[in-house]
Amino acid sequence: MSGGHPFSADRSGTETVGMWINEYNEEETMQMFKEEGRQEEANLFSALIKKLTSLGKSEDIIKIADDSTFREKLYVQYGLKKTM
Repeated sequence: MSGGHPFSADRSGTETVGMWINEYNEEETMQMFKEEGRQEEANLFSALIKKLTSLGKSEDIIKIADDSTFREKLYVQYGLKKTM
């Protein structure tokens, strides 16, 4: 098996994984996903604050800072997230 295929067979017929899989860094990948998740959450939080500000709901802005259940409910209510 050649031509850059990621798998190759050794003489016993066992598949071995090519070098590209050895370069995978699980810790680095997980850190990247965490950072993306934090950025996504920050974007949602910002959008919700803008929405609440435009509606004059300053009391709700204070509440979403401490109440994640309420915050998630408002994300859905204002169409920022599809489900809770």
